[in-house]
Amino acid sequence: MDISKVQAYAANALRRLNRKKTNSKTYVSDESPETTESNEAHPTDEVSITTASNLFVLQDQILSKMNKGTAYAHRLLSDLEELQHKILDNALTQDDIDSARQHLAEHPHLEGVEELNRIIDDIELRLKVELAKLEYA
Repeated sequence: MDISKVQAYAANALRRLNRKKTNSKTYVSDESPETTESNEAHPTDEVSITTASNLFVLQDQILSKMNKGTAYAHRLLSDLEELQHKILDNALTQDDIDSARQHLAEHPHLEGVEELNRIIDDIELRLKVELAKLEYA
């Protein structure tokens, strides 16, 4: 996965968070939002540091989800390959099938990485089809 996509996603998420914060401000006096904001002090350096640290946290969260999803996808692919080899060698056991089913049940919750989720869904479907064929045979 390209790091620029992760950075772009994190920047967009941060903008959405900032919009929510701006929209949820409450005004105690009868002043308009413009006059209230002009009376407040805006330390630019502090905001930049906070924004950067939020961006890094978001980026770490996305990378963590991508790593979990990638590891899960590789495990499913290796299960498919192992099933294929054992079928060809006529050495497939019920334990192998149960192990593949157990790995399918460990699907991680990956919010925010839709492209990876689509790939994982395709792999899961392929593994479910192969397991269904083995059960039917």
